[in-house]
Amino acid sequence: MTDSHSTGTTEPILTVHGASKNFGSVVALRHADLELYPGEVLGIVGDNGAGKSTMLKLLSGIYEPSSGEIRIKGEPVTLASPAIARRAGISTVQQDLALVEVLDISTNLFLGDFPRKGLLVDKKRMDREATELLKRLNVRVKSVLTPSACSREASGR
Repeated sequence: MTDSHSTGTTEPILTVHGASKNFGSVVALRHADLELYPGEVLGIVGDNGAGKSTMLKLLSGIYEPSSGEIRIKGEPVTLASPAIARRAGISTVQQDLALVEVLDISTNLFLGDFPRKGLLVDKKRMDREATELLKRLNVRVKSVLTPSACSREASGR
């Protein structure tokens, strides 16, 4: 892309070039390219089986690409785990927030990458960061301490 974006920059913050993911002989994603610019909202759309979920799992460190390259701010990265992806500034929030229905919203958001204070989980930080994130995304819930199942029922999902 050569046009200036609303932020005045032409450099993508995230680039995926030629990403493929194979599971044995099954091709889940074939030579996919993606660019994300600062201040931009990007929708990944396509038919069932097009590779949308696979692409998101590559970006969030759940899968590593079979081939291709991921760059953040122009630098090649290997997103070998969700924790590494998160440290690089990439997180995913599942469409259904009730990943584990008996856990509260903030715990679900941090599954697999709990902030720590020494050896213990820093629950106060988790709740504070979850509240800030939901506020930035304009998601209204009474409390991040609400179990996910109750939140889903209240929102009619």
